[in-house]
Amino acid sequence: MQNLERRRFARFTFHRPIKIYHESSARFLAGRSRDLSPGGSLIELPASYRLQPGQRIRFGMAHTERQALIEAESMHTATIVRCLSFGDTQQVAMVFDVPLELSLAESA
Repeated sequence: MQNLERRRFARFTFHRPIKIYHESSARFLAGRSRDLSPGGSLIELPASYRLQPGQRIRFGMAHTERQALIEAESMHTATIVRCLSFGDTQQVAMVFDVPLELSLAESA
């Protein structure tokens, strides 16, 4: 059996603050991105948020480390596909509904 890569897009390290609107609980959650591709992202959140695969979210990522406000117009939609807990931290993989157009400036 071959070990085939399932990803459609190349991913790269991308550490930025992220804001998630969790639709089923109607709450905003704060976290950090770990990696990013046009098709999805791996993010890190407190384990207390208890997100689950299949849940729908809206999210926005800061363009810089110091960006404090993420505007509603810059939020995107995604589906959670994997959650792994590590103590008080949860890593969440999400797939974007529409692939993002990423510039080299965003990936720096």
